[in-house]
Amino acid sequence: MSHDTYLTTAFRKVYFFRIAFSLIMFIISSTGVAAQSGMVFRDYSGDGIRQSGEPLVSGIIVNAYNTDGTLCSSTTTSGATAPNYTLPTTCTGAIRVEFQIPTTICIDNKLDFTGLNGSAYGSSVQFTVAGASNINFAINHPTDYNLGKTKTEVFIPCYVNGDPLAGGGSGSSGSLEWFVGFPYTNADTLTPPNLKVNGTILGATWGVAYSKQAKKIFTTAFLKRHVGLGTLGTGGIYLLTPTANSFMVAPFYDMDANGHNTRGVSASSPTFGEGSSFTINTAGTTATYTGATDTLSGMPQGFGVVGTNVERGLSSNPLLPSKDPATFDQVGKVGLGGITLSDDGKYLFVVNLFRKRLYRLELDNPYNPTAVVAVTSIALPSVAVTNGVLRPFGVKYYRGEVYVGAVTTAENSGMNLVNGATDMYAYVFRLSNP
Repeated sequence: MSHDTYLTTAFRKVYFFRIAFSLIMFIISSTGVAAQSGMVFRDYSGDGIRQSGEPLVSGIIVNAYNTDGTLCSSTTTSGATAPNYTLPTTCTGAIRVEFQIPTTICIDNKLDFTGLNGSAYGSSVQFTVAGASNINFAINHPTDYNLGKTKTEVFIPCYVNGDPLAGGGSGSSGSLEWFVGFPYTNADTLTPPNLKVNGTILGATWGVAYSKQAKKIFTTAFLKRHVGLGTLGTGGIYLLTPTANSFMVAPFYDMDANGHNTRGVSASSPTFGEGSSFTINTAGTTATYTGATDTLSGMPQGFGVVGTNVERGLSSNPLLPSKDPATFDQVGKVGLGGITLSDDGKYLFVVNLFRKRLYRLELDNPYNPTAVVAVTSIALPSVAVTNGVLRPFGVKYYRGEVYVGAVTTAENSGMNLVNGATDMYAYVFRLSNP
C-alpha cells in the first residue's frame, strides 16, 4: 500500500468515525436520553450545602424550560434518598430549571425561602444544560436557622418549697434559684447554671417563650402545691432580660387585673380558707370546695378562690412543710398554662386554665415590648366530652398557626380501662390565622 493510499484509508476511517459519533449524539439529543437530576433539601445551617441532619424535601415542583421559554420537562421531588428528583428526558441543550414551593403541601411558600447563599449554590431559578446532575436547591425557614448548639441557651423555671415573697434573707425560699439558664452543651448535672435569679418577684412559673427580636423571655405564673406565687398572682406574665449571670425581672402583664380572670373573682365568691372556700372531711383526706356553681369553671365558686402565699400556709423557710390542701385539685385548672410567641414577635399566645380558652396578646413593640395593646379571647373547637372536662394546657406557634394541646379528663367518675373503654382523650387543635 502506497503512502497516499494509507493516508486516504486512515482519513476515511476517521471521517466515518466522526459521522457515526455525530449520528449517535444526534440520536441522543433527539430522544432526550440525558436526564436532569438533583436534590432539594432543608438548609438548617444556611450554607447551601446539605449536611448531616438536613432532610430532603418532598413535594417541590421542578420545571425545565428550553431557550424559547417552552416547558420541556416537569417533575416533583420525592423520597428520602438523593437525588430526590429526576426530570423526564425531554429537554435538549441549554435549559432553565425552576423550583416551586406549592401551597398544597405542608411547606408554606409564604414562609419558606431560598436558602442563604443561594447566589453561590443555586437559587430557585438555575441555568444549566440538559443532562446535568447535582442541580440542587436549598430551602430555609428563618425560625429553623440556628447559630449552633454551642451558642444556644436553655431557660427553665425551678420550684422551691415555700413563700418567695416573705423575705428572710440568705437561705430563705425567695433567695434561692427560681429561674435559670445554661448552655445547651452542658453535659452533666454537676455544672451549675450560669444564669439564675431568685423568686422575690417571679414565684412559681411554667410557660416559657423566647423573643429573638427583643432577646428577652416571657414566663407565666403557675399554681403549684407548696410553691408560692409571685407578685402578680395566678394571672402573671413576667418579662426576663438575661444579664451576665442573672436576669432582670419585670412584672409584664396581669391577666386578672385586666379582666381575663384566671381564678374566681366573683363578688359572691367565698373568702379563702377552711370552712369558707373549702372544707376537709373528718379523716383529713379530702378537701371539698364550697359555694354555688361558677359559670366559668363549672365548679363550686370556692374552687376558683386562691389564697395568698401566707393564707396557704407557706413559709419563708424552704425546709418547713406545709399542707396547702385547697391547691391540690386546682393545679392545671386555675391560673395559666403554656405560652408561645409568634415568629414576628408581635403576639403572645397563652392558655387560661380557668376559662379554658386561648388568649392572644398583641405587644406594642416586638423589639422592645413594654405593654399589651390588645387582647383576643379564642375558644377551642367543640369535642364530645363524657364524665369530664376539656382542659387545655400546652400551646405552640408554628408557621402562622397555633397548636393547642388539651385532654378530656374523665374527672367526674369517668372510666379509663387498660385496653378497654375510656372517657379520657388527648387532642391537639390547630388554629389557623389566630
